Amino acid sequence: MKRDEDIVKRVSKFREEGHNCAQTVACALAEETALDEGLLFRLSEGFGGGMGGHQGTCGALSGAILILSYLNSGENTKLKTYAIVKELFEKFEEHFGTTICEGLKEKELCGECIEVAARYGCALIKGVPLDEFPLL
Repeated sequence: MKRDEDIVKRVSKFREEGHNCAQTVACALAEETALDEGLLFRLSEGFGGGMGGHQGTCGALSGAILILSYLNSGENTKLKTYAIVKELFEKFEEHFGTTICEGLKEKELCGECIEVAARYGCALIKGVPLDEFPLL
């Protein structure tokens, strides 16, 4: 799956550059949007560390939601966008047992969270239901 491998490479690149979790996911998915990487970097900064370091909702998950919202939003699209975000959120929670940054950090899962959120986001952009998307 070439596109999936590209996402993983982009995730590694942005992590090495010091991007936070939300920035890494949003920027890794930038090629799927018409948005500038620099703009996504700035828009997603406050979502890192579970919402500005508050350790609430995982920033990687928030970065993916940011992109999915952008790609799906329009006139009368709220329910469709909510359904896509719900699928992502539930699959992420099923995989990790939580969506809360604090618990994920305690288990040292940040790197995996970032990769999974980016890969799930890419799958949803391609229209692949997450129940049919293998992580390994």
